[in-house]
Amino acid sequence: MRWVAYLRLTVFRTVIERCRSGAPDAVPLAVREGNVVIEASPEAMAAGVQPGDLVARARLVCPDLVVVQADPACYRQAARAVWDVCARFTPLVEPDGERGTFLSLAGALKEVRPGQRPLEGLVRLLRSVAAESGFGAVGGLGTNRLIARIAADRAEEAAAAEVAAGRRSGVVWPFRVTVVRPGEERAFLAELPVDALWPLAPAVRERLRRLGIARLAELQAIPERELWRQFGAAAPEIARFCRGEDSRPVLPGYPQRTVEAGLSVDEPVDTAPGLEHVLTRLARQIARSLEPAREGCRWLLLELRTEDGRWIAAKRRFSRPQHSPSALRAALVALASGRFSRPPVEFRVTAGDLRPVPGRQLELFPGTLPAEAGQAAPAEAAREPWAAVAEGLEARYGARVVVAGRELHPTHREAMLGFWDPLRGGAGREPERPPGA
Repeated sequence: MRWVAYLRLTVFRTVIERCRSGAPDAVPLAVREGNVVIEASPEAMAAGVQPGDLVARARLVCPDLVVVQADPACYRQAARAVWDVCARFTPLVEPDGERGTFLSLAGALKEVRPGQRPLEGLVRLLRSVAAESGFGAVGGLGTNRLIARIAADRAEEAAAAEVAAGRRSGVVWPFRVTVVRPGEERAFLAELPVDALWPLAPAVRERLRRLGIARLAELQAIPERELWRQFGAAAPEIARFCRGEDSRPVLPGYPQRTVEAGLSVDEPVDTAPGLEHVLTRLARQIARSLEPAREGCRWLLLELRTEDGRWIAAKRRFSRPQHSPSALRAALVALASGRFSRPPVEFRVTAGDLRPVPGRQLELFPGTLPAEAGQAAPAEAAREPWAAVAEGLEARYGARVVVAGRELHPTHREAMLGFWDPLRGGAGREPERPPGA
């Protein structure tokens, strides 16, 4: 059985800011981003302050409120302590911002007794987070990412209502876990608003509201063909999400895996061809390391040490995973361009945010990159590139797989288009007959 858990830190920013500011535990505290409160301590919530309130209103409701500006960089660093605890329980930990974490419980949990249920493992994890990091947390447990996060949202809402009602005091946050068992996903979502479908784009959720669809039960009753009329290609995804179906896996996001390559040279590299040669070798090393798992990198870091001992670093992010030597080489050349005033003597390359590459584009001309030192250039490089490709395909798939375009008989459509547009290659003309035929 596939189980996915979602851990949501509740008193997270306020605990950090209380420690940084030295405010006493009994003093209400809120964290703001601009003029809006994004998190309030249990004491502030018991006094009537809610996340989403304007700072001016929060001060009117709670005159003793201490308001501090959010520091996202500090929060991300502090969240690593929570992710370290999660990584001890399961190898599949995917951070979701500063406060949220997806956990895959598909296999046996590493720190859970054999035969122990996923719920017991999640409860133990939440208690460990609270004991080791000092942050309050709630959890959601379901069969996929969508359900697990929505379940955690419901657990957080219930805990916040308990705090606001004054049934809790001090910095202790109510311990809550919401579980959605297999087969209960559709009923669990039915009474929720359409905004609960967090994977959908805000524009899609807004359009659903404009169409008068307020609850997911109403959306579940709409045939998919009608969703196609309103939303086009997004209709199947909307239909799956409103039924509680989500096939997206939990990705291993922490600890972050990286691939590294390095090279030191005896003489400083002071020419452009020499620099490109070194970067080509490094690109090939990174590509070879990514090849076994069929992964690509989303960012690339280049570090250069010049002959005076100074290190220079440059980083580039990609919109999609990159894995081919040519793409990596081009990125490294762009990173190194104009980055140093003295010739470098040492090179280090780090590739991170590794993701599976769903589709691989075959390289027809693998010999386009310069050969490494000590290696001879491929024999095909000296001939017509297409001839080498054709010979390779024929050797692998058979002699009749690769044929010249002039040998193909045009279809009726191509023939008619050829009469209308002679520049299409003469598809509408009769094929030439060989001499003597």
